[in-house]
Amino acid sequence: MLVRCRQKSLVPLIEKGSCEDPNDSEMLDRWANLLASASLKIAVQPRFVGILGELAGSQAQCIEHIAFNDFEKFAYPGRDFESSYLEYGEHDSARECERSIQTALKQHKDPSRTIDRLVTRLTRPGLFLELAMIHDSDNDDWYSYDSVHETGVRRESDFSVLESLGLVRRVIIKFEAALKSSKRRKLSVFICYYH
Repeated sequence: MLVRCRQKSLVPLIEKGSCEDPNDSEMLDRWANLLASASLKIAVQPRFVGILGELAGSQAQCIEHIAFNDFEKFAYPGRDFESSYLEYGEHDSARECERSIQTALKQHKDPSRTIDRLVTRLTRPGLFLELAMIHDSDNDDWYSYDSVHETGVRRESDFSVLESLGLVRRVIIKFEAALKSSKRRKLSVFICYYH
């Protein structure tokens, strides 16, 4: 039975790994790591082989970037990674982001400092902040963070493939925040991230 289970993963692993583009060192390394795990009698799920067979090197790098995003700044990055899908799933994060921004606006009354705080909060293992914007309609000012502008790297197509495979989820949050100094002055907030 054990031999049959290992063959169920091992044969497709070797077949799919051997079809990889020889110039894609990123994917060749990942196939080699999966094969090494199987040779050490570590259970390799057939689903891992299927998923890896559907990824390109840029997509594998993208998902690794999300998993290890700024991990060196965290005392327990593994714990932070594991909790990211719970804490930043769409159902919880909208309320928490709104509460955090309202608190920041009460403390600073400065949307530019608030956007910096938001970026810091959403840059962590298990999350990738794509875009954050605050629009002050009274002054028609925009305060924003755009990952493409900051890094020069476009990842939209890689994220769409990862999302279609169910490996990441895109969260979009929109709400209006009121400044304490003015009951009529509202800020429109838009946040987009992957987890």
